Amino acid sequence: MTLRISQIVEPDKNRATLRLEGTMSADWISLLERYCDDLGGRPITLDLEGLTFLDEESGAAIRRLRKTLGVTLIGCCLFTNEVIEGGTDF
Repeated sequence: MTLRISQIVEPDKNRATLRLEGTMSADWISLLERYCDDLGGRPITLDLEGLTFLDEESGAAIRRLRKTLGVTLIGCCLFTNEVIEGGTDF
């Protein structure tokens, strides 16, 4: 299962968007976190419109990124939103 992450940086606006496409499983969490860390404190938006699946661990990771880094989410479908918002923080 593959996840593609496209990085769109707008230096003049001091923000970045990470577009996620495909299937996100626990195997991809560290890569997503590394992308976020590499953006050097810029406001980050995750565009999740292209996700076809994400597991519970990935949903928890996205919740953590939102809480710790203030990441903004766009493009959530009903399924994606339920996995991210419906999960429980451990």
